Amino acid sequence: MRRCAGLIMIRFKRSIDIRAEPHAVFELVIDLQRRLDLNTDIKVIRVVKETDGPVDVDTIFHIQLTSQGQPIKYRCRCTAFEAGRLFETVSLTDRPFGMRVTLEPIPEGTRLTQEEWLTVEYEKLSQAEDKSVLGELAGSLASGLSGHTSEDQRFHNAKLEAQLSQELKQWLKKTKASLENH
Repeated sequence: MRRCAGLIMIRFKRSIDIRAEPHAVFELVIDLQRRLDLNTDIKVIRVVKETDGPVDVDTIFHIQLTSQGQPIKYRCRCTAFEAGRLFETVSLTDRPFGMRVTLEPIPEGTRLTQEEWLTVEYEKLSQAEDKSVLGELAGSLASGLSGHTSEDQRFHNAKLEAQLSQELKQWLKKTKASLENH
């Protein structure tokens, strides 16, 4: 059996149709405080937009929250923005992670698609990375797999991707309910 270490990129994407106008959906998408408040797996402490002016490319956000009782702080930068259609952020961490939201008008309202990505490294994480937003999750996964076979890593990656994709699916359902019942 071959032992394996290195970087693995995990990507996942989900879509949902919402009976709401695209501008209403987009307003929620770019309001990170409101978006994060819909996620019951975390408790938002604060979201601060660090740059002046409206949200656009290069807008910086500072986010503090708790997840599974662990305090998490990070900053992210808007890397792509098209008003009413596209919003993408990438973390400003040692091991960047990101999300891209696109909106498409449909006859019933709006199709919201969110894609997320993160990198898992199968070796000991540094102290700084352990404190990043996904460091705890990636660290526990990596520490359990360091030196394991590439087959073990693929299995665990698939499991992690399925878990994160399911969490995204739940967030999309809450977003839909929030916008349709508003």
